Amino acid sequence: GRFVLSEADAAGGASPSSGQLGFDGEWLVVAFDDSPSDPDYFTVNFTDDILNISGPGEFDIDEDSSDDSGIIEFYFERS
Repeated sequence: GRFVLSEADAAGGASPSSGQLGFDGEWLVVAFDDSPSDPDYFTVNFTDDILNISGPGEFDIDEDSSDDSGIIEFYFERS
């Protein structure tokens, strides 16, 4: 399905991204609209009421107009 993601920095600037989500076996596949032929693959784990989604990502962390590689981790806890 479709998604829209808005990343916000500490200064209040927002950077929206959109694309498609789907599954390829055990992998969550994220294809961003600006690079649909180069999808990102994320692992999905659910243990003890905690959903963890993790995988590679690129962000301009130091604001030098060049993306820096990193790891994206999302943790969701059922309450």
